Amino acid sequence: RWEEATGETVDDVVFLSKHVASSNRPALTIHPIGTPHLREGEALTAGGKPGWAAPPNPRIGPWFRLLKNIANSHNLVPEFEVTLEATHHGPEINSPTMFVEIGSTEEYWKRQDAAQAIALVVGVGRTGSWRKNCSWKLEQ
Repeated sequence: RWEEATGETVDDVVFLSKHVASSNRPALTIHPIGTPHLREGEALTAGGKPGWAAPPNPRIGPWFRLLKNIANSHNLVPEFEVTLEATHHGPEINSPTMFVEIGSTEEYWKRQDAAQAIALVVGVGRTGSWRKNCSWKLEQ
């Protein structure tokens, strides 16, 4: 819809989201999207299309490593588990995509220290810098 409305090409998509897990364990997660494990006719609980996956965002690896470093330096570990999840839901999109999440309950979604760690990863924090070529520099 964005491309149609603006004429701008979407190079990649990052969803900032709340992670939910039955374990209720505090977590900072990154993952690609899609439901390649489902067959046609199987129930989709969180969007997508059976047997389909979006291209993974090329920032997944660098951001996951950066998230681990930031979580450690901000003393979020071992309370928070930093995880690279398997793909398990939609939406259906053709651009390289990933989710970056805080989980797994409302108590943790509200944590400012977890939000600050995520903000630093995506370059919103005052010490992060965004670069088009997907390289990252965390300035001290």
